[in-house]
Amino acid sequence: MLHCSTLLATLTGTDAIIVWSLILICLIIAGMAVTLQVKKKVTETGGQSDGGTGFTLSDLRKMVKDGNLTPEEFEKARAKIVEAAKRASERQKPS
Repeated sequence: MLHCSTLLATLTGTDAIIVWSLILICLIIAGMAVTLQVKKKVTETGGQSDGGTGFTLSDLRKMVKDGNLTPEEFEKARAKIVEAAKRASERQKPS
């Protein structure tokens, strides 16, 4: 019984070109399939980590208006958002 590597080694001329071209095409198709699966996975998660980006001030105001958040909780959350924005802007400033 011949192994694949032995069979491939015995091919010459146009037979070898055709077989290696088919192998290359199969590898390209497999690579595209993997790429599409990764893209699908990233798109499903929105490209965000599990922590997400949190709430915006608009979200918090709406939560207070809907009664899901007390004014005190709103102020605490707002202070955290403002502080995080300040830290982010300081990291982005050129040295």
